[in-house]
Amino acid sequence: MLAAAGWGVVHLCAGDADAAPPAPVRSGPSLVASIALDARGVTTAELRALLATRPGAQLDAAALALDRDVLRDALVARGYLAARIGAPAVTLDTAGAAFVTFAIAQGPLYRVRSVAVRGVSTTETGPMTLATGDVAQADRIAAARIALADRLAARGHRGAVTANVTTDDASAAVDVELAVAGAPSRNTRK
Repeated sequence: MLAAAGWGVVHLCAGDADAAPPAPVRSGPSLVASIALDARGVTTAELRALLATRPGAQLDAAALALDRDVLRDALVARGYLAARIGAPAVTLDTAGAAFVTFAIAQGPLYRVRSVAVRGVSTTETGPMTLATGDVAQADRIAAARIALADRLAARGHRGAVTANVTTDDASAAVDVELAVAGAPSRNTRK
């Protein structure tokens, strides 16, 4: 006998006639019994805290799809730019409880290979907060962009600063360009 429960398939094998009947398969929505993150080299507790799906909640395909995206975005922000998150594997027990597993292949940790500033002289930039060899974390790159914009604003430059990141997957490296647009204000001392 084979019973489909929407999220997975529960196989019930017909045995001999004297065997006890199998436990009934629960119909209706399943509740999440556990969520496992199958990963190596990453802290799963921090990732698990980001998930919308929680044990005890009703199993929801849309929430699981969002959780998958959240996991990938979190790993990319930490410098694992080639991270891959498998579709959630959902196993139902005979009572209908759902056991969810996300397979995570984080890939290599990307590093900053170069940092370049375009649009202003090196005397205007001051010390950089991002250096060659740093982990390519989104918040570090954003902080470098903001620090440069703040330094330039203090010197009277009204232009915008953008961060352009070029990825080299073969060497797990990124090249960061901080591009400054706009002209210095009239109040800038020369």
